[in-house]
Amino acid sequence: MLGDFSYSNPTKLYFGEHSLEGLRKELPAYGKNVLLVYGGGSIRKNGIYDRVVVILKACGKEIVEDGGVMPNPTVEKLYEGCRRAREGKVELILAVGGGSVCDYAKAVSVSAYCEEDPWEKYYLRMEDADNKIIPVGCVLTMVGTGSEMNGGSVITHHGQKRKIGHVFGDNVFPKFSILNPVFTFTLPKYQMTAGFFDIMSHILEQYFSGEDDNTSDYIMEGLERMEAYMRELGLVMSVRELGVTEDMLDGIADGSFLMEGGYKTLTHEEIVGILKESMRART
Repeated sequence: MLGDFSYSNPTKLYFGEHSLEGLRKELPAYGKNVLLVYGGGSIRKNGIYDRVVVILKACGKEIVEDGGVMPNPTVEKLYEGCRRAREGKVELILAVGGGSVCDYAKAVSVSAYCEEDPWEKYYLRMEDADNKIIPVGCVLTMVGTGSEMNGGSVITHHGQKRKIGHVFGDNVFPKFSILNPVFTFTLPKYQMTAGFFDIMSHILEQYFSGEDDNTSDYIMEGLERMEAYMRELGLVMSVRELGVTEDMLDGIADGSFLMEGGYKTLTHEEIVGILKESMRART
């Protein structure tokens, strides 16, 4: 079993079974009002929500709720989140969830105080963030994207049938992220498998790109170990630790945004899983 550790690149990572205690260490650095961002409500059922709220309240924080973030978060949801952030005068956005929740939190962080339409400025014109940015922290509950430690954010505009990703600079990276493998225990097999495919696809990009150094190659070769576990996914700590750790390494090694499939209603992880099998069939 891996030991608990912290790591900064520049996002500060807390890893391990006791990593949620890192939240207590980080919260005092931020203001009173916190936008709590999460998805469809699974964190309420598995107890993660309650654990996070207890820590927030113990640290004297006022919570502004922003739940219901969907896979492939929409521009309409982004506008709603920006309104909540401004009205609540939030000084920290805490994302509790997977890649879509983290992506959405970063989108709100750069968009809440944007003086024009953030979709136009940041996702169509791809401009740098030059307005007030609300800091983001993440509590990861799903592996796959590496969004908990990069500046990337993908937003979907159904009206325009577009899904666009923008990789912002270091000023948009989450300030800290909590990676506790235990939080993945309640995930069904298909979600963990989809997450593993997503991790592998992003690192495969770098493995075959020719533009990288040996680091991402070594990470990809290390991922081969995961294949032995894929068919036997269970609530085994070492497997979940491996997935969360490789997700972290995916965030380190991923130098580009894999946007295959473009505008689709499938999750990103499902799309890359399909494409990986297609690539395998052609080799």
